[in-house]
Amino acid sequence: MPTICPLNSFAVSVTWTPPADLHGKRPRVGPILRAGAATPENRLPVMGYRLRYRIRLPGSDELGEYHLCEEMWPKDAEHAVLKWLMGGKEYTFEVVAFNSSGDGPWSDPSEPFLMPIDNFFGGSRAPPTFLSTNAETIEIQWRTPCHRGAAIEAYDVLCSEDPNFGQQFTKQLQIAGDATKLRVDGLRPNTVYYFKYRATNGEGSSEWSSATAGAGTAAVPPMRPAPPTRLDRDSSTWKPFEVKIKWVPPESFNIPIQHFSVRRSLYEDMRDAIEVHIGPGRAGATPIDENGDEMQEECPSPISPRLVAETSPTSRRLGLRKGAYALSQLAVMGLHPGTDYYFQVKASNQIGESPWSEASSAMRTAPSPPPRCERPQYISGNQQDGMTIFWPVPESFGLPVERYDVRVSQHAMMEGADEALHVKVEPYEGVGLDQRGGRFVKALMGNCWDPGIVHFYQVRASTSAGMGDWSETSEEMYTAPEPPLRPDAPHRFEILPRCIVVHWAAPIDRNSPILGYTLRLSNDPSMPNARHIWGIGGDTTKFAVPTLRPHFSYFFQVRAHNAIGESEWSPSSRPVAVLQVPPTKMGAPTLVATSSDAVKVAFCPPCEAGTRDGDLIQCYTLLYAQGPDRFERLARAVDHAIEGVSVDRRASPAGTWVKNLRPGMP
Repeated sequence: MPTICPLNSFAVSVTWTPPADLHGKRPRVGPILRAGAATPENRLPVMGYRLRYRIRLPGSDELGEYHLCEEMWPKDAEHAVLKWLMGGKEYTFEVVAFNSSGDGPWSDPSEPFLMPIDNFFGGSRAPPTFLSTNAETIEIQWRTPCHRGAAIEAYDVLCSEDPNFGQQFTKQLQIAGDATKLRVDGLRPNTVYYFKYRATNGEGSSEWSSATAGAGTAAVPPMRPAPPTRLDRDSSTWKPFEVKIKWVPPESFNIPIQHFSVRRSLYEDMRDAIEVHIGPGRAGATPIDENGDEMQEECPSPISPRLVAETSPTSRRLGLRKGAYALSQLAVMGLHPGTDYYFQVKASNQIGESPWSEASSAMRTAPSPPPRCERPQYISGNQQDGMTIFWPVPESFGLPVERYDVRVSQHAMMEGADEALHVKVEPYEGVGLDQRGGRFVKALMGNCWDPGIVHFYQVRASTSAGMGDWSETSEEMYTAPEPPLRPDAPHRFEILPRCIVVHWAAPIDRNSPILGYTLRLSNDPSMPNARHIWGIGGDTTKFAVPTLRPHFSYFFQVRAHNAIGESEWSPSSRPVAVLQVPPTKMGAPTLVATSSDAVKVAFCPPCEAGTRDGDLIQCYTLLYAQGPDRFERLARAVDHAIEGVSVDRRASPAGTWVKNLRPGMP
């Protein structure tokens, strides 16, 4: 059962003995038990204690209802201070231990303890009544005992921290015999002292009075701590988002420190300071051990409340857990890379909180590469212009982004990805992006695959501190169907006398079938005043162009169209002309009429004149000669005049007069 020691007129110290299974017992590994057999003993370690009390009025046998203290005490605690108890009432206290499985049985109640109404003990030679005025002073007072006929000359007072008044912790004071109270200075705060006294007159000294039940100096919070210092002094071990700090626990005057609070600021004067949330798994800070490793929090009880800060009506302050949170070194996380931080620390126990320490010296976090960019998103894309994507500008921790890299793949796992380094970007202000906040950039990525082939993109950013990780893979992106690609120049021709059959190769349709072609021709490769031929079906790649004129060269261009639009005109073809061949050999002229110095001859047009309609013949040439060697000379002349051969280029098949001939000559 608990024992009770008074501290002052409204507070007591409750002390208990921990249970035998404080540290628990692990089950042994043994054989499998049959059904219904007793299981091996399995005791879990104690996680903490709770107290409850009952009140009884003096002279009454009835106890009131139980009052459960909302404050909890850690597993290594063996005493608790309860405040704000009422004078003139008797209190009985009980304690219970609990672990992660629940509460154990409540202890037997303590002996009833009567809280005093005033500060005086009645009767001669009674223990001195105490009055704690501050943390370092106790004022005691007593009634003058019977002096038995000799005036009291002096009083001897023993003051000790030991209820048995051992020599090591005891000092003796002496005051004049006319005094009935004593103020003892120079005491330790938060300490229980015991007093007894005796009177001395001319005949000798009386016996020592019985000792007081204990008088406590006023409770004070811990002293102001010294500023924190950096635990990881080697700059090569600094981290971008974390600083490890340590501090020396301040004097707490016999009351264990249960909690340290830490706050940080960007300014040495600690303005706009932010208190750090401490605890394993918290985003603010994690307690670390002497090796700098993270402390693991014990598993909380599913039945008992967690040992965390809770309001306690007996202490009028936050009840704080002792243990991991009372360590004197901490890894403060969630910081900004490349930034100077200042820290303060304060200590807390059951009595109260110390003042904040002075600000620490500046502690700088390591610079950090930019974090992973958000996944890129689609703006537009076609095979000709490329894929336009955008993404938010990542946090660069005060450093300018020096470059972006983008990679693309046909697989979501980025197998065989093609990387583009130092991608050119420009600011992007899309519709609705102003609601998201932040800045965005866009990039035009070329070398896209055909429409219908999936594109996956990833992006990363780089600063002078390093290169960030690749972003998450984008959603599927496709180039949009487009007009066909520009065809090649017509490459093959079937040449006829008044017609040319033009052949070309079908261009890439860009995921939209070709519906037709348009052909144009001109005598100039730049196509001025070109003649257009429309309506050529998409299932053919040749066309016969009729009604062409001889003696002209023609240039051809072709373009295709699909449901999206028309392609560009192909390059101009080489120059091409209609078929032009010499007429076939004609028959000999025939004599139609004669005169004294002339003959009229006629001839038939050739059967093949170079075209089907014969309009390519421009003129007929008639050769004639006289004399015995006239045939030899005509054979040599062919189509031009030589000596002894005359030429007439205005001959007509219907008849031509050859004049100025010598009569009688063949």
